[in-house]
Amino acid sequence: MRYCSCKCRKETFPCENKEVKVKGRFYSDGFNNFNNNPIIETSVVDIRNGYNIPISFSSDDTAIINKILSSNETDMCYIKGIIRPIQINAGLTCKIEAEIILNSADDFFYKNEINY
Repeated sequence: MRYCSCKCRKETFPCENKEVKVKGRFYSDGFNNFNNNPIIETSVVDIRNGYNIPISFSSDDTAIINKILSSNETDMCYIKGIIRPIQINAGLTCKIEAEIILNSADDFFYKNEINY
């Protein structure tokens, strides 16, 4: 996210449609689809810098949902996805940041990295 952000209407988005790999914590309680939206949005916390990176996927993809819900909070998540720009408006300022799109349950996996 930090490497791809740019100002609205000033620059192109250099990371658009590129494949990215992220390692971080993905919390299953971070998403709910109470409004029956076609896209579910949640986030992963990138372990390199602590940023929350938006993740989105189809609400019809039960394989992705079940995989997320069956994970443990202590598991490290490895994600491979496609970057898409999202525009964030905050008052008079505007910024474009990255969102990762998951297309299938094969785009991510969990690994327990806690040593007892």
